[in-house]
Amino acid sequence: MGSRSGKVLSPKPRLGSVARSVVACGIALSCWAFGAVRGAALENTRPAPLLRVPSASVSAGLPWAGRLVHAVPLRMSHVLRPVTAEYTRSGNFYGTAELVAMLERTAQLIAGRWPGAQLAVGELSGPRGGKIKGHRSHRSGRDVDVAFFMHDADGRAAHMHDFVTFRRDGSAQRKQQTLYFDDAKNWAMVASMLRDPDARVQLIFVAKRIRARLLLEGRRQGASDELLRAAAAVMVQPRRGHKHGNHFHVRIYCSPDDRPRCRDRAPFWPWYEGSSSVRRVAELPALQWNAAPVAAPVQVGDGVQGPSSTVALSTIE
Repeated sequence: MGSRSGKVLSPKPRLGSVARSVVACGIALSCWAFGAVRGAALENTRPAPLLRVPSASVSAGLPWAGRLVHAVPLRMSHVLRPVTAEYTRSGNFYGTAELVAMLERTAQLIAGRWPGAQLAVGELSGPRGGKIKGHRSHRSGRDVDVAFFMHDADGRAAHMHDFVTFRRDGSAQRKQQTLYFDDAKNWAMVASMLRDPDARVQLIFVAKRIRARLLLEGRRQGASDELLRAAAAVMVQPRRGHKHGNHFHVRIYCSPDDRPRCRDRAPFWPWYEGSSSVRRVAELPALQWNAAPVAAPVQVGDGVQGPSSTVALSTIE
């Protein structure tokens, strides 16, 4: 694997029990520190890392053609839960240390602002990566499906046990119950992931109508132009296949420590921790409120979009 300097090193050793305790303490400390500074860092899309947690995990290859070495399990807790019992039985809750820590930090942040809130996750990767049923990617520990936050007509949080598809107006009908997309919590999740001190978000696959709601919510909350443009860049609707109108599909870049065994493909956003001399840095889209749609060049290559396709971004109204 590669170090930050590009030097090829031997594979990471497995962590012993003491080292695993250090990792756990590190994640907890990072969660506390991240929460303590979130007010000051509100307008910083990419703050300097607060704590680089030691890890033996290695993401090898590409998200759609790779494997996972020394996987880190995502532990369910009072702030994290699986979406369905089916996913619990499959046991595909393994990722890189960076992905798992990002999910834990995000869940803690949201639960801290809204007591009782739970981040509901679908599948990550298998314990050794590789192909898993129902996914074209999720093979190297850098992908995760996350359910939308939602509430009922009285504003009470709704904890559903499947993914729920929302209409453009933010509503959904489930049997005799009307549910509503929770703009505030879902925007907080996206913003938290973009500001994570360790993981670097590359893409969040989500339907254009959901993307538009979230950008409007961010603007309503007074988010900086930099943060809004970053969110607009990473949130994309696949041109073909699943439109992701019922959940987020989040993908992070390779950890610098996992390269060159881990491989990234475009787009390379300005926060990408890699060599800009050999990769073209993608420009963040300019947002035009109450205007015509804008477009951002996105190269995904996960079997859903071609290597040079353009994803049309929805109009912000």
